Amino acid sequence: MDQLLTAKEVASRLRVTIRTLYRRIDDSGFPLPIRLGPNCVRWNETEVQQWIDRRRELSMAA
Repeated sequence: MDQLLTAKEVASRLRVTIRTLYRRIDDSGFPLPIRLGPNCVRWNETEVQQWIDRRRELSMAA
């Protein structure tokens, strides 16, 4: 089972602010969070890592 990450954990992995994390969802197709409650969202760790890997591949191909 995949781990669920908080916004703070995802932002830390991306080395961005939480505000920039939400901007990435709108601008670059970053995976949508899973809403667990009215004030609780989490990201699937595998989806986040796949997005990071795709971005790496694209930057290496350029």
